[in-house]
Amino acid sequence: MTITEKVTTWIESEYKNCTAYHSNPHEALTRSYGVVMFAINVLLEYDSEEAKIIEKWWDDEMLPKFRELERR
Repeated sequence: MTITEKVTTWIESEYKNCTAYHSNPHEALTRSYGVVMFAINVLLEYDSEEAKIIEKWWDDEMLPKFRELERR
C-alpha cells in the first residue's frame, strides 16, 4: 500500500467515524490535516508527484467535506 493510499484511507475513515458517531468535526479535521502535512513534508518529498496528489485530493475533496461538517 502506498503512502497516498494509507493517507486517503485513514482520512476517509476519520470522516466516516465523525459522521457516524457525531464526534467533534473540528478535531477530526485537525487530525486529518496533521496526517496530510506529515505525509507531504516528512514521508514524501514536498514537490513529489505523490505529495501533489495528496494535497490536491485534500484541498478539493476532503477539506470541503470536513468544513461542511463543522457548519452543521
